[in-house]
Amino acid sequence: MKTKAVRFSCYFVIASIILALVIPAAFALGSNDIQVTIDEINQGRISYTIDSQAAYSNALAVTAVYNEKMQMVDIRRTPLNISVGSNTYFVNFSNSFECAKVFLVDANTYKPLSRCATRAVDYYSVQFRDYNGTLLSEQLVRSGSKAVRPSPPTRNGFIFAGWSPALDSISDDTVYTAQYLTGQEQNIFRVETKTGSVGNTVTVSVKLEGTVLLSGFDMKLYYDENLLEYVGHDAELSLDVTANKVSGSNRIAFNYSSYKNVASPKEILQVTFRIKNADQDFAPIWIDPISVCYTAQNGELPPAEFHIAEGGVMIR
Repeated sequence: MKTKAVRFSCYFVIASIILALVIPAAFALGSNDIQVTIDEINQGRISYTIDSQAAYSNALAVTAVYNEKMQMVDIRRTPLNISVGSNTYFVNFSNSFECAKVFLVDANTYKPLSRCATRAVDYYSVQFRDYNGTLLSEQLVRSGSKAVRPSPPTRNGFIFAGWSPALDSISDDTVYTAQYLTGQEQNIFRVETKTGSVGNTVTVSVKLEGTVLLSGFDMKLYYDENLLEYVGHDAELSLDVTANKVSGSNRIAFNYSSYKNVASPKEILQVTFRIKNADQDFAPIWIDPISVCYTAQNGELPPAEFHIAEGGVMIR
């Protein structure tokens, strides 16, 4: 392992020397026949386009990434056979970085073939707003990452359900708006919100509320594994529920099926977590449906209405 580390270090030093010599030339010289553009940086994935007016069979694409102090943290060298026209290429990095440079050189002489393309990582404005427009949280989120859910808001007479649109990787300025349920809807799967401190265990319940009708659901309960450590679960609260922790993942799969209408809310699942750290003041827990099974009514399979209300753990 030490030999590999030394070898990598030597390669890195050599590459750094080459870059120190070639990058200034790539800025000053380069060919007008070959243009390089960095199209997108999505987490550690860089996509770039080469527009060429001539074919070149002995090119080397050099991609270097830098931290916020503009210190190089990694480099990739990719042999290319450049064809006439526009072609897109991708390169992946495991190290975190804030800026990337891509340029082309002759693989033998290291003579610059293109000017150096530079692009910084994009950041976008993300807002979380309540139903009435009140600003609850504002964040600057790196392109390709997800925003951090704030603590769930409250509204008298309503159940907080989640955010619209659904949280996903950020690629533009985004506004999330709180969604609520009246509590009278059919088949509401609601995750409780509990409070705890780092190192403590906390048990969160999943309750079925609203107008509960005979039907069946396959669900997955997700949690933030950076903040919460799974300890165990109890699905013996109801004969209508089976559940199991999906190995190597941050989810618990569970199935609910009822052969009769339920007149009052029922607790169907309990999951116990240990709070790992306080990097955020709220650890979200949410449910995604896998499939829905319908009970025949008059020989038909009508759509079963259901709703999901996310919860989590408030970290003190």
